[in-house]
Amino acid sequence: MKSIKSKIQISMLSVVLVGAVLIGVITALLNASGIDDVMTKTLGPATQMAAGAATAQELSDQSLLMNNLVRKFQLS
Repeated sequence: MKSIKSKIQISMLSVVLVGAVLIGVITALLNASGIDDVMTKTLGPATQMAAGAATAQELSDQSLLMNNLVRKFQLS
């Protein structure tokens, strides 16, 4: 039969291991939350800028097309 000393040591080791796992899980969750915040703050504006650039390019293309059509139909 195991001695009381070894049972206490096993119990303490178990508590330490469970604590370490919990600390690891909590740290991982906090890091994931921080990463989500960073991604939201950086990708959100970048996505808006990309959409704005695409819209500007489309408007520029339409403007060039309209100018070409107007030139063709101007009275001489």
